Amino acid sequence: MDKLKSKIENVTHDEIDTSSEMKVFKDLYLYGNLNKDSKPLSGKKMLSMAKQLGLEDCKILNIDEYVSACLKNNEPKNCIIFVPSDKGPIGHWTSSYTQNNTIYFFNSLGNVKTQAAINRIKRVRNITANSKVYQNNTTSNCGWLALLHLVAHAKPSVVQKEA
Repeated sequence: MDKLKSKIENVTHDEIDTSSEMKVFKDLYLYGNLNKDSKPLSGKKMLSMAKQLGLEDCKILNIDEYVSACLKNNEPKNCIIFVPSDKGPIGHWTSSYTQNNTIYFFNSLGNVKTQAAINRIKRVRNITANSKVYQNNTTSNCGWLALLHLVAHAKPSVVQKEA
């Protein structure tokens, strides 16, 4: 844990300027604080931040691509997963990592909009998914929490649901 804390505190920045996002992420990781008005993260920013945090193998897939990869036993070890909305080009970020042939799936809204996908994977793979809600559905914090899940490789118990 100290090694990871040190990596987060001393992160460097690549060609995509993520300095303000990395400060927010450091506060989230170190203190469990996340401003409920935090700016949403784009996939490009999340991928850049993941690489800066040592997740070189991190990939971004949409939920259908992710399920397909899991069913073929070919999912990325660390994955940021986009769940599209019915309301246009917006959506929800979730994440997963695979360790010892078990998939650890995280959705900050609990099982909302991902339960069917989890059930499909569960038929052929060992998957653990949270049901606890960590995010108010009126906030845009899903990207931050998805990234925290990948970095911490654990339930983000430091994060409290905002009312």
